[in-house]
Amino acid sequence: MAEETTSTATVNPNEPTSLLNFRFIRCIAIFALMNIVQFMMNPSISLAAQDAGADAALIGLIASVMGFTAFLFMIFAGPSTVAFPPHKLLCFVASGYAVSYFIISLKILPLFILARFIDGFVTSFQGPVMIMILTDCSPKARIATAMGFYGARNTLAKIVGPILGLNGIVLLFGYQVNAWVCTIAMVVAALVALTLPMKQSEFVPKKMDIRPRNIISVQALPIFFIFFFLQMTQMAMGNFNTVYGKTVLGYQNVGLMMSIGNICAIIIGPILCRFADSVGIRKVLIPILIVYGCAPIVIFNAVSFPMLCAGAIMMYIGFSVYNPLALTLLVKSVAPDKRGVAGNTQNAGNNLGSAIGPLLAGIIANSMGYGVMYYSLIVPVVLGIATILGCWGYITKNMDATVAAGKKL
Repeated sequence: MAEETTSTATVNPNEPTSLLNFRFIRCIAIFALMNIVQFMMNPSISLAAQDAGADAALIGLIASVMGFTAFLFMIFAGPSTVAFPPHKLLCFVASGYAVSYFIISLKILPLFILARFIDGFVTSFQGPVMIMILTDCSPKARIATAMGFYGARNTLAKIVGPILGLNGIVLLFGYQVNAWVCTIAMVVAALVALTLPMKQSEFVPKKMDIRPRNIISVQALPIFFIFFFLQMTQMAMGNFNTVYGKTVLGYQNVGLMMSIGNICAIIIGPILCRFADSVGIRKVLIPILIVYGCAPIVIFNAVSFPMLCAGAIMMYIGFSVYNPLALTLLVKSVAPDKRGVAGNTQNAGNNLGSAIGPLLAGIIANSMGYGVMYYSLIVPVVLGIATILGCWGYITKNMDATVAAGKKL
């Protein structure tokens, strides 16, 4: 199988010999900073909108604006990865987030939609750019483990972000001060991002060519659908767990639920990703998705705060494993010079799921209640598992073709 094929390709003198090299550590640190700031803001936006008078449907709409915008602007994100250096695009992304958070600090409800529009615009670039920079900093034989660290930094952000934001600054000083702090932090991240130029594969700028081949990778289409389905459930739970836990169940410290779930995920996630390097991705991915699919049931039926935390643990461990493993399948299925377009394809599925998931969840919660909403979130997970099993032959065929071309990742 492609996952276990050894490489005979010519050694690249610029390829790092160790995963934990200085550039990789700096890369993960910058990504972590950006994600910590995002999770300082994102969980508080739904509660801030609710305090400003928004109902579940409007909260879902505000959350969905980002996903729909990111999906629409993918036509520019893919071609831009061959026209502009990734580290400069990352600086642009962080700067956009800074502008968005400053707008949110104005505390005007209609402007929340404008802020999330800007979020969506820069988010369309974030995924492809981060994948390009990360793989450039990593040895080819350690991609799955590198993706495990990539996922772990996201999980770390989900722990630290809510503690600093929702449980810290918001409780002590309010939503506005939290938005100011996040704005300043993103400006810092934008400046630091400029220190990560490509080295392993030299970046040669090309004309920005908006054609289908520079927007969508056919080889990455199965990954598009996997992320589309799974992200519907992830974003719906991410946006409504805090509202449901606080408003319906009456627990005030909902940020603690998120932190507990993420602490477990940051420990277990990288271990399972490293295990997948040894036994094969599918043997780890399918079981963890079954556990992940049970999370909405546990959360809705929670009769105590520990049970609510148990559902959060299942949710966050599931995400911390399926996300990097599916990304590993992505980068192993395409040649290095196609990673930006492949990342754009994956990101499109991610963003479309992020848009549709919260919107449908909000409508269902308003019309049929949270019970129907949470049980409906199982369906996308089942569809995600079916996509993996149904497309596995096609995915491994592309991985074998990449290896045969002498471009084993």
